[in-house]
Amino acid sequence: MDIKFTEGAKANEVQANYYQQLFTLSFEYQYSYDYDVVYFAHYMPYTYTDLQNYLCKLNSTKIIGDRCRVEHLCDSLGK
Repeated sequence: MDIKFTEGAKANEVQANYYQQLFTLSFEYQYSYDYDVVYFAHYMPYTYTDLQNYLCKLNSTKIIGDRCRVEHLCDSLGK
């Protein structure tokens, strides 16, 4: 399977002087057998920022905030 993730053109202006960058995920698949049934699934990317925002919302609620704690565990080697 040939998978490509390419940078696209800038989208419309989101805020003053701020443009959202668009990306495209594409792939090619060659069927191995005639009449083969293949399923593809896709889901919107879930970023680290999405996770942090969700955890902050959970932590700020009275019921869940009393039962959870968000802490920095480690840094990645990429930093």
